[in-house]
Amino acid sequence: LDPEVLRASWASVVARHDTLRTAFVWDGLDDPLQVVRAEVEHPWEHIDLTGVPEADRDGEIARILALDRDRGFDLAAAPLSRMLLIRTGDEQWEWVWTFHHLIADGWSAQILLDELFGTYRASVDGRPVTLPGQPRYRDFVAYYLDRATEAERDYWTRRLAGYAEPLDLSVPGLPASAGSTGYRTEYRSLDQAMSADLAALARSHQVTLNTVFVAVWALVVGRWARTKDVVFGTTVAGRPPGLGTAERATGLFINTLPTRVSLPPAQRLGALLNDIQRGQLDDRRHELVSLADVQRWSDVPSGESLFESIVVFENYPPGGGRRLGDSITLGPARHIEQSNYPLAVLVIPGDEIRLGVVHDRSRFSEAAVD
Repeated sequence: LDPEVLRASWASVVARHDTLRTAFVWDGLDDPLQVVRAEVEHPWEHIDLTGVPEADRDGEIARILALDRDRGFDLAAAPLSRMLLIRTGDEQWEWVWTFHHLIADGWSAQILLDELFGTYRASVDGRPVTLPGQPRYRDFVAYYLDRATEAERDYWTRRLAGYAEPLDLSVPGLPASAGSTGYRTEYRSLDQAMSADLAALARSHQVTLNTVFVAVWALVVGRWARTKDVVFGTTVAGRPPGLGTAERATGLFINTLPTRVSLPPAQRLGALLNDIQRGQLDDRRHELVSLADVQRWSDVPSGESLFESIVVFENYPPGGGRRLGDSITLGPARHIEQSNYPLAVLVIPGDEIRLGVVHDRSRFSEAAVD
């Protein structure tokens, strides 16, 4: 790996993408604003741990990452992103990218990494870098502000009518440990056979794999909360088809909105899946609405959240190839995320579907999450 070429490649990505030069300001303003700086110096730190005994390296890396997370970000100071390259051996590195969710979602992160790797490969090969034109996030902002909101209010008022009390998701008999704080993420992988069976189930009922997992979570929540009327959040891409360049734009597009599922005891699985998918399609037509507005239009009392759990189906478009060169092997990526919700369920499709649960340790014990 050539660290200087990697750093220069990232600098060119930062120069291309407004979101990597964005800050947020609100003091003395009627409305918060995104401010895009013309130029920024992107933080890039290099740490060499080759002198640390091998048995102690993992612990030292964990300590460094914990300190990095504790730093947080000053939202008024761009960029809301930083890089850390940790050398752990003569030919081995740990590469850490920390960024605030306000500037990028998972789809955007994939675009940015694809450009970084493509730029690095071209640079080490001595080739010119050719990239498509970069759409502007401000075009999405203008599209968002110009939409009609009356239909959104009517739709979500009807969708949530009669739902007035948020569900209690506490797992009986498995309370959180006293004094527990922070968030923890647990992952499980389904084997190829089960993953293939779930994909086949979705195809047989002409629904998406996302719909299957929404149904699964609805059944779990319904059992926990002892109800047949379930509401939880689902995260949507939020890239409107009416904005032609949205699939290549970078910034925060995702939105989290309530999903309501009715669970009649005698309903067959196929009917449940089809009902859920129809509801999701209807919801998608009104997905650019603010969750704060939806909350205000609902019957849930002011100050209470509509839901405590969310489902995130990480279905991104195909990437451009995660290669830095013929002589460099990239290991598996690890993600550390923190949610505003006590419980977030992550579904990562693939030959072996990966499931993750991000949970607030003050609310849910490890045993409850298991």
